[in-house]
Amino acid sequence: WECFVCKNEKTETNEHVIDGKESMDLVGPAFLELDITDERALVGLDVLCIIHQMLTNLIHYDFGNVFSKPVDESSVSGYQDIVKCPMDIGTICSKLTNGEFAKLLSEAYTMDDLVTKVLNDIELIWRNCIMFNVIGSAVSRMAYVLRRRVKMIYKRSILDRLCDKVITNVKSYAKKFDEAWASGLTMSFSTEMSDKST
Repeated sequence: WECFVCKNEKTETNEHVIDGKESMDLVGPAFLELDITDERALVGLDVLCIIHQMLTNLIHYDFGNVFSKPVDESSVSGYQDIVKCPMDIGTICSKLTNGEFAKLLSEAYTMDDLVTKVLNDIELIWRNCIMFNVIGSAVSRMAYVLRRRVKMIYKRSILDRLCDKVITNVKSYAKKFDEAWASGLTMSFSTEMSDKST
């Protein structure tokens, strides 16, 4: 069985197309030092605006608020022992608007490197979630649903703007999540089946 929301999430719609215009006034000022003669840099800025708009919308989508702030490590026992690089949607949005990501461009990052970093930071949110929580738990399923939505928006709004190097790096990083999720589901299913047979 699959709920109608999950079924609809798998169908490409115009809802998955984001142009980033809503975020340009927020993200743009952080990148005032950008070389406007560099076409890849301008494309990258457009992508970062799309990402910001996507993440802002995601916070308000279903249970996106669960991932909108850093995990309170003082109230979640063992989190800092397992998750070495915490990440959340709000932190990424803040770094896009407060200039923290833009500073990386003056530290030998190219715009393509920065876009890769931001996209991988989004993936890190979901990876941290399944690393700390049991796969199949409510919160890991929330992460899975939100990740699926991000992947659909990525496919419809971002992918065709990226160079091959960025696509390869992001795909490679995401593959680790896919493998962990698949192995976790296999282990959960195997445990479930062996419990039923006894």
